[in-house]
Amino acid sequence: MDQLTERLVEYALALSYEDLPPEVVERTKRLILDTVGCALGAAPWQAPSVARALAADVQSRTPATVMVGGQQTSPDMAAFANGVMTRYLDYNDYCYTRGRGHPSDTIAPVLAAVEAARGDGKSVILGTVMAYDLLLGLSDSAAHGVSRGWGGASFQVIAAATVASRLFGLTRAQMRQAIGMAVSSHISLHRSRGGQISHWKAATSANDSRNGVFCALATRLGMTGPVDVFAGKGGFFQNTGSQFELLPLGGQHGTPFRIMGAEIKGFPAGYPSHTGIEAALALHPQIPSAADIKAIRLFTGPSGMGYASEAACWHPETRERADHSHPFLLVLALTEGSVEICHFEEGYYTHPKIVALMQKVQVQVGNEPEHQQAGPGMPTAVVEVDLHSSATLRMKQGFNAARAAYLRTDQGQDEKLRPMVEALLPTAQTDALFQSLRTLEQQRDIRDVLALTIAPTDKR
Repeated sequence: MDQLTERLVEYALALSYEDLPPEVVERTKRLILDTVGCALGAAPWQAPSVARALAADVQSRTPATVMVGGQQTSPDMAAFANGVMTRYLDYNDYCYTRGRGHPSDTIAPVLAAVEAARGDGKSVILGTVMAYDLLLGLSDSAAHGVSRGWGGASFQVIAAATVASRLFGLTRAQMRQAIGMAVSSHISLHRSRGGQISHWKAATSANDSRNGVFCALATRLGMTGPVDVFAGKGGFFQNTGSQFELLPLGGQHGTPFRIMGAEIKGFPAGYPSHTGIEAALALHPQIPSAADIKAIRLFTGPSGMGYASEAACWHPETRERADHSHPFLLVLALTEGSVEICHFEEGYYTHPKIVALMQKVQVQVGNEPEHQQAGPGMPTAVVEVDLHSSATLRMKQGFNAARAAYLRTDQGQDEKLRPMVEALLPTAQTDALFQSLRTLEQQRDIRDVLALTIAPTDKR
């Protein structure tokens, strides 16, 4: 029997809501609210609109809700559409551990599976905690060990299949089958984040979620899947060039739940850029005008170099590349004094003056000890700006714990999420949605909560 599969199945079957400490429940509700808010904020953009249109074409005997549009579709397509919206703005959470990732990508399949199973808010909380630990636990266990171009989202399909199987009430044998299907047929490549990044950056994890939920649905109806998918000949380990043992998961042997390591984003941009953004924002008041900038230098850690590794980072042609570009994000923070969703319209990152300033940016790994550490924690950033006046401005920024804590408060979340959500929903509906998510453990039918995410007809 495949030992890794057995570990996943055992964890999914054993964990219960009663095993979750109060602080884990509270953090989980915060992250679910953040995820739903980010999904609603992404609704007007093209890729989320396409995803909702695709979901609208699919009917199901056990339907699940697509946020914003309200389409009733199959659980796997709801996971896809809601997942694209969750990820599109690059504003959803991050967890900077050994493996790193955006674990809130797992919430869309949890919502879809719970709704299809006619479950309650406690089931959503349990499924979310479980999914975070499975995704991050696999990622941590395989950190730096999965090669040959496989993407970190490869573990998303495993987490989705495992958790959906539990939420659908599948047996131990059925769960093995669902995981076998997911692993053998649906593994993502890291190339989705290279070059002039496309819409598929946001859709990669969503598609893995769709495939994971689909495998659980197929298994529920009697489809069988392969065994020994990790260690067997032609399996995951052989094809990815990796070999690892699963670390203890949350709640096992005193291991903390990994969801407690997830943080809420303060900027709609890739998380390795945030320390550089904050340093640049601190320098903004000292810069008379963009014309006064002679040169910009960013010193970051190895983990931050992915946003300066290709020529496309200095000439972004897509929104997706722009939010993964140190040159653009630094210029934006230094000249605008903020980094907001509106800044990722094409007119900003292709404007000749902005493009010219981007060519003045140099990015390299710093010499200080914290720069050499790939994690855990945000990469420390040092931003230097040479002015034509011969002055040099300098700011150093590490992980901002105070800001992270603020973003987890009601006030911090309202400041981030309400402008996005109230662009779609009336204030009273927004209030009801936020209250329902903040008291999620009291909600008896998740359908009632999801109904609050549906925009009035004139705003879809």
